Amino acid sequence: MACKQGYHRTSGIDVQSACRSGHIEQGEVDLGAQPRCADLVGDAPVALKYLLAFFDSGAAHPLSCAIKVQTKVRVACARCLEPVEIPIDTTSQVAFVFSENQAEHVDPSFEPVLVDESGRIDPLTLVVDDVLMSLPLMPMHDYDCVAPQALSSGTTVDDEPRKDSENPFAALAVLKKTGSAQD
Repeated sequence: MACKQGYHRTSGIDVQSACRSGHIEQGEVDLGAQPRCADLVGDAPVALKYLLAFFDSGAAHPLSCAIKVQTKVRVACARCLEPVEIPIDTTSQVAFVFSENQAEHVDPSFEPVLVDESGRIDPLTLVVDDVLMSLPLMPMHDYDCVAPQALSSGTTVDDEPRKDSENPFAALAVLKKTGSAQD
């Protein structure tokens, strides 16, 4: 981990000092060792590489940070419920704010991060937040996997559709025709 002197992991990073000095922090940790990410990995350790580049943007909310995260997660496929490995390689920018009012006025290209009264943040909290925000809403395999209900009924995604005689809408159409003929 490349930390400039004066920044200590145990107490977090002073946001104002880090942004004004252009502090860069990078490292690699085990994703599974992060409590909020433990269920995103299997049994083997998974590397979570990160780079935090603090800067003073000079804009309305000058205290900012660019975050680069690389890892892979293992989550349940939304289609078949089997594990699927999803690579995460993302870059984002955050603007540090000290009140909810300031957060409402942050440039839309930045994600506001509320800093507590101490003015310090835990860099790994930023990194883990970025991983969690990068997770897909509907993770799926790259191939056509089979939904669990299709497996239990013995059908697959490629099976032919039901014949009209098995189709409940075909039976409804027959009833509709015979009903209108009696009118």
